[in-house]
Amino acid sequence: YAEGGIVRFYSGVVWALLVAGLARFGDTAANGGVMYATSRMGLPIMVRTLVSSTCAAAWRVLILPVDTAKVMLALEGSDGLDQLTSRVKVEGIGTLWSGAIWVCVAAIGGHFPWFLTLNFLDERLPEGRTWSNKTLRRGFIGFVAAAVATVCTNPIQNLKVRTQFYR
Repeated sequence: YAEGGIVRFYSGVVWALLVAGLARFGDTAANGGVMYATSRMGLPIMVRTLVSSTCAAAWRVLILPVDTAKVMLALEGSDGLDQLTSRVKVEGIGTLWSGAIWVCVAAIGGHFPWFLTLNFLDERLPEGRTWSNKTLRRGFIGFVAAAVATVCTNPIQNLKVRTQFYR
């Protein structure tokens, strides 16, 4: 708060919105695409979900420079992009992908349990007949999937940020 008041808490919010939308797009597209493409192969849901998680991780690495800009703005405020530009000049463009290994680990570590839970419950819980039953079912599945994924990824997310910015 001492670094600029309430507005300081929103440094990088535009970047955060961009990276969140891009990340969720990739996660959902990877899961939907792989589930559709492998639906008739007879593969177990765990294998199909692992393939979709690997695709989602590759997408997250591709968009990592956007995440890097977001984190620099969040950590350093309005000077964040200038510091990032200076870092690129000194260390090269590859610095925008610092922490890519942890991004993969975090993406698979979060995507896999979330979508495995979602895919598993979606296949096994009976579909509701009314709008409210369908909505409650989907909400329940999403809540359980989010809880499982959060427990699995929190330590990995911490390591990712530490690797990106506190070398």
